[in-house]
Amino acid sequence: MSGFHLPIQAADRLLVERQGKEFSLRGMTEGDRDQHLAHLIRLSPENRYSRFQRAMSDAALANYSEGIDWHSTLAFGVFEGDTLRGMAELFPFEDGKGGEVAVSIEEDYQHYGLGRLLVLALQLIARRMGMRTLRLIYQNENDGMKSLLDAMGASAQHSPDGAMGVLSIPPAQP
Repeated sequence: MSGFHLPIQAADRLLVERQGKEFSLRGMTEGDRDQHLAHLIRLSPENRYSRFQRAMSDAALANYSEGIDWHSTLAFGVFEGDTLRGMAELFPFEDGKGGEVAVSIEEDYQHYGLGRLLVLALQLIARRMGMRTLRLIYQNENDGMKSLLDAMGASAQHSPDGAMGVLSIPPAQP
């Protein structure tokens, strides 16, 4: 399912307030590559591991960020002012019926509900694209992701190596 474009413009933003802080939510494009990398580099080693399921050096993060195909990856970011503090990426499956979501929130910005806001934004875009499920892979000890997925009604499968949450996307109401 490559070659599609983000169905909203990067300039379209939603302003939200969380616990006295103001954030903006917007779709990300190739023009956000520097913000994307800076955000990933600000993640703690533990948060990098949670996001990528392995340790990631700054150089590995740079390679990852540089390799993103912004025409086939959908991403939303939460910004404080002009600084990206959290993001979620949707990687559509080839069959177009679903995709995998990856979420990263900088440590000082966790517990503001930003992860849920990002996943909800991707869920709405996925619905618009006709997807039926979203998959999120996470570590068993990632209580924040467990809580987020529980609150969103996701089913979860656990193994000694990690967990996978599956969010069903209800069809749009007429």
